[in-house]
Amino acid sequence: MKKFLLIILLLLIAFFGYSFGIAPKIITINEYSLSSELIPRGFDGSKIIHFSDLKYANDSPKILDKLVDIINEQNPDLVFFTGDLIDGKLTTKNKTALLNSLKKIQSKLGKFAILGDKDNQTSQEILETTGFMILNEEIKIFNNDVTPIIISNYCSYEEPPETYTICLIHKPDDIDKMTNYISSLVLAGHGLGGQIQLPFWGALIKESGAKKYSNRYYEIGDTQLFVSNGIGNGSLNVRIFNEPSINLYRLNND
Repeated sequence: MKKFLLIILLLLIAFFGYSFGIAPKIITINEYSLSSELIPRGFDGSKIIHFSDLKYANDSPKILDKLVDIINEQNPDLVFFTGDLIDGKLTTKNKTALLNSLKKIQSKLGKFAILGDKDNQTSQEILETTGFMILNEEIKIFNNDVTPIIISNYCSYEEPPETYTICLIHKPDDIDKMTNYISSLVLAGHGLGGQIQLPFWGALIKESGAKKYSNRYYEIGDTQLFVSNGIGNGSLNVRIFNEPSINLYRLNND
């Protein structure tokens, strides 16, 4: 009996040691194949990287270097960031490290971002200085084709879009505020996947703004909604069955 209890105790120590000490520093890649007749042939096979909620703080430099390496290894055509860049006030040294690292992110057709509820003027300045365009309007992106895709921070339309549209929002629950026709693809963040995921239950900690849509993927009519698990953590520095991750989308003209 004592041996059994000792084994249980050691397993619990290992589990919580992993959840608090190791899992928050791991970055995984979730890969998805997106098919639509609306995707222009010029974008067939294109790759999109989506990351969110970096929540960069003074103890974050190592995970940032890992993030940049993973993104560049995928050789993306587009990179999207869906908000909450920093967490608290940065030292001058770590702000410089953040600037230098984000500048290294490579993308053939551009880097685009929106601001989250925790972002401020400093976040915007850092993103713009490092080559990210803050979306405030629709942008047409061409790739060896006369037909573009559209990216925007505004997701709904009075008529069905005739081109493939990608919308960036921070809080996934905001999609329910949209009316009429919604973009083909909506990318969001904010909820961190609940940080703690339980098998057959899902997210345990649900942030306001990500209470309804806290899992990774939803289909809402003809719209695909993907919610990033994020890179950083909230006030509780733990990840259980839910490592930090980035999303990789491959576009297919089908």
